[in-house]
Amino acid sequence: MPGMQHGEMKMEDHKETTPQTNVDAEKKAVADEMKKTSDEMKKTSDEMKEKSDQTNPQNFYYTCRMHPQIHADKPGKCPICGMTLIKKEGAPPK
Repeated sequence: MPGMQHGEMKMEDHKETTPQTNVDAEKKAVADEMKKTSDEMKKTSDEMKEKSDQTNPQNFYYTCRMHPQIHADKPGKCPICGMTLIKKEGAPPK
């Protein structure tokens, strides 16, 4: 084009191939689909955990050597003294 340097381009020569509104709508659709998939996966995971808990009752618990009244279903520290809880076989006493 006359009067232009090599590599120059006028704004009217440049046409955006995808309008921003389409990009935003596409991003929202993808985000919605990801959220839906995440929710379905969480629901399935919760259902599987519940079923597993029903079919495999826990035959052990964790307790403190110094405070046997402390019972937990997972390893950790005693809330009274901070000692590491130990694993005991059987159901916790009631």
